[in-house]
This record gives sequence, C-alpha cells and structure tokens, in this order.
Amino acid sequence: MVCGGIVLGHKISQQEIAVDKVKIEVIEKLPPPTTISKPLCALLEHNRVFNFDEPCVQAFEELKKQPETTPIVITPDWTLPFELMYDASAFAVGAVLGKRKDKVFHAIYYASQTLTDMQLNYTTNEKDLLAIVFVTARFWG
Repeated sequence: MVCGGIVLGHKISQQEIAVDKVKIEVIEKLPPPTTISKPLCALLEHNRVFNFDEPCVQAFEELKKQPETTPIVITPDWTLPFELMYDASAFAVGAVLGKRKDKVFHAIYYASQTLTDMQLNYTTNEKDLLAIVFVTARFWG
C-alpha cells in the first residue's frame, strides 16, 4: 500500500498536502521581473502604469518565500466540522475553508478575487457583504 507520494509538485500523504521543497528552490532562484509593465493585481485593469521600484522588489522577494511559510493544505476530515473565514479589504475579497484539529486551524481551500472598479467605490459594510456573496457563490454555487 502506498502511504504518500509527490503529485504536481506537492507531497501528498493521508494526513496532509505539503509543497515539494525542490519546487520552492526554483522559485527562490528567480530573478526579479524586468519586463512587467503593470502590478500583478492590476494586470486586469486598464491604463495603469507600473513602476517597479524598491518596495516592489522587496514585495516580490517576500512573495517568493511565501510557499515555504504558507500553512499546509490538508485533506478534509469529514468527522470534524468545517470552518469558513472570509474578509474584505480595500481591493479584494477572500476566504479560507478549513478545519480545526487540536485547536489549530488547518486550511483546506483558499479563494480570493480582486474588486472591480465599481466595487472599489463600495463602503466597508458593502465590501463585507460582497465577501459573503463571494463565499456563498464560491462554495455553494
């Protein structure tokens, strides 16, 4: 019986799914982008000029480290209740579906979406309600 293996760059076992460290090393060795003309989140927006300054380089370097420190995604334990957390920021809505085991939260699924130009004008309460609509559509739609 096979107890685990590497599939699509992830180490998979009965307990968890973890990122393969070999794949992380490739990301860490990437040079900063030199031909990007728009920030990553603004790739879908029009008429935005991208200035890849020092804060952008620092953010890029930090993002390259994230797969190592991101919480491990686990397979669901159907005997435990699910937890769904969601939030809205000034520019995006997001959610995490997971389970708590021994008082520690373990993520099962992440979802996020940037706001449209019209949604950027929403009030804080409207953005929070939009996050609820997003979560409902994503997980029950």
